[in-house]
Amino acid sequence: MEQSLMFALNLGFKKISLECDYLEVVHLISERSEIRLNGILRVVFNVRTWISHDWTWRLSLLLEMPILWLISWKTRLPLISNSPNLEIWAETPPDCQPHLDLDSSPLC
Repeated sequence: MEQSLMFALNLGFKKISLECDYLEVVHLISERSEIRLNGILRVVFNVRTWISHDWTWRLSLLLEMPILWLISWKTRLPLISNSPNLEIWAETPPDCQPHLDLDSSPLC
């Protein structure tokens, strides 16, 4: 996510869409959470800084998880659901799947 934002910023994009399947990442980026690990702090700070630029952005959470994890997640949803740029999807949108497949494929 950090590298993609830097790439989009350098290319001059004005509208971006971030998709993530990990709730904690969405929470860290969407909220002003206290972060104590320096490696994570740097990345989250960079992402928050880049999404604060003059562009339109949307962060989407892709839900593909076991039911027990989903129950745990639903108890924390009110903590992050008030963000105006957060969209939650129950499954990967069809137009995003080819990009996600590319993102998870090996480089070599």
